[in-house]
Amino acid sequence: MFTQKWGDAYYSHDIGPDADSNSARHWIENLERYQPDLKQRVQRTVDQWNLIVRDQLRNETALRLNIESKSNHTENKNIQIPIKVVDGLPEPLIDILRRYSEQAPILLNEKSFADTASGLDIAIEQFSALQTLCPSPISQSDLGNVTGWFQQILEQLKQIDLKQRLRNLDQDILGAYFLNSPRVEIYWVAIGIYAQLYSISIEGLCLVVLAHELAHAYTHRGKDIDGTTWETKDFGNADLGIVEGLAQFYTKTVCEKLAARFPAALEAYQALLQTQSPIYTEHEQWIEYHPQIEQHLKEAVRFSMIQCRSEGIVRYDEFMRVLHDVGNFPFSR
Repeated sequence: MFTQKWGDAYYSHDIGPDADSNSARHWIENLERYQPDLKQRVQRTVDQWNLIVRDQLRNETALRLNIESKSNHTENKNIQIPIKVVDGLPEPLIDILRRYSEQAPILLNEKSFADTASGLDIAIEQFSALQTLCPSPISQSDLGNVTGWFQQILEQLKQIDLKQRLRNLDQDILGAYFLNSPRVEIYWVAIGIYAQLYSISIEGLCLVVLAHELAHAYTHRGKDIDGTTWETKDFGNADLGIVEGLAQFYTKTVCEKLAARFPAALEAYQALLQTQSPIYTEHEQWIEYHPQIEQHLKEAVRFSMIQCRSEGIVRYDEFMRVLHDVGNFPFSR
């Protein structure tokens, strides 16, 4: 279970996003028709919450994220791993979307079609009252025909397997942590497409992506009290269940911590879970090992993460064994 290696993904090979192909430009142009200020909203959210999210992750993981830079002018200067809002779509996402380029405007507005169909149903039911309110030459039968057409459209949209294809993706596609650089990229186009397809807050979804990618950075490059990090080779060879599970666990924690100040983030996290593959929801099962004490669960996950880092654990079943064993006794940092 979950034996695919995290480092097999595009962000292990520094493959940049596609912003120039015909398919990518078509999706971007259609998206910007409905969300013209999308990139600015994503950039604003990243700028506003970047340091806050980092603080939360540092508190939760007890790891400090920095990298040492040596040059002729500066020795051992600590610099933060950079974050950039980037144009284009990552390879796994555009590989799917190019198959649906012609349907892009329709797919992006599926919710509007559904809302219209619901409105037409109400109009038929309340036809007499509406005629009194606003007389029209359109007959109830005419409305029925239009409603039938919209229902057919919705049925055809269900037959298109775009959302199922997206659900099958086991790679980060709304943002990416490039483990060899290292750096974080946030894909504003991908965030906009998901927000449009699934009716999720843009700002809330952006914070979820920011927290998730920074969680990868912290679990990988974050230094513990002894100055130790996760060896890049082991991090890249670790099963998806470990690396994505940890990132999702800490993303959830951050969203919960910030819920009072930014409720849209936790709502976006919960909504996104409904669209993702099992690799991104497996962490929800970890609570079975610590069902009663939330803080004990957090301690257990952190301890298991440190074990992975120090012992070079890369198999998900071994990680789960550690997590299970930790649950048999209390401990503290």
